[in-house]
Amino acid sequence: MTRILMLLGSLLTLMFVTTTAMAQEYRVKSGDILRIEVIEDASLNRTVLVSPDGRISLPGAGAVRAAGLTIEQIQAALTAQLAAGFAVTPNVFVGIDQLAPVLP
Repeated sequence: MTRILMLLGSLLTLMFVTTTAMAQEYRVKSGDILRIEVIEDASLNRTVLVSPDGRISLPGAGAVRAAGLTIEQIQAALTAQLAAGFAVTPNVFVGIDQLAPVLP
């Protein structure tokens, strides 16, 4: 029983690490829907579609390239674009809300 529990724990840990690594390496593409949250200004929180030209648009940041970038890179770009409108650097969080459909 102990071996089974240890094996199950190891398997779950491996799945978590693999999923986290894949999410960090994922490159956003046109058609993906991203969730953007700005802690300092909830009116900026929204879901955005990555347009066919690979950009997303957010008030105060304008059009920002997203396609081909990781979530972390998009987050950094949005933070830099929004910074001028805040007294302190804003806390921006970006996540994938929905992946673009796979076309046959």
